[in-house]
Amino acid sequence: IRPMAKRSQGGEQRQSSRDENPFDGLGLAAFGALYASVVTAVVIAVLDTDLGRGLQEDLDAPARALVAGPVLALAAVVFIASVLALLLPGARDYLLRVAGMAGWLIPAWLLMAGLVLGGIAYALNSVD
Repeated sequence: IRPMAKRSQGGEQRQSSRDENPFDGLGLAAFGALYASVVTAVVIAVLDTDLGRGLQEDLDAPARALVAGPVLALAAVVFIASVLALLLPGARDYLLRVAGMAGWLIPAWLLMAGLVLGGIAYALNSVD
């Protein structure tokens, strides 16, 4: 998908900014790949450390999978879209939008999961 050429005030056609600078967006794509890698490493580290082992007493495996599974899937989407944005300059805008949306869904999903699990824990403690 190529942006249309813009008309300047004199009536002649001017090339779009993407054609002027083909490296525009490379930093954002590289940052997206780094962000996805860090999210994956943190999720695996949390589940593999003492904190994650402490979660095994409080949360069953399906509950941990319902939290970690979508986060890892979204991190994979961010990583793949960011790497493809590095390799395919013609589709960079679209791929960066996809990576951006998936990147914002990661903290949103973690926040929603934390609120739901906290609400369930509070309800179970108040029943006892």
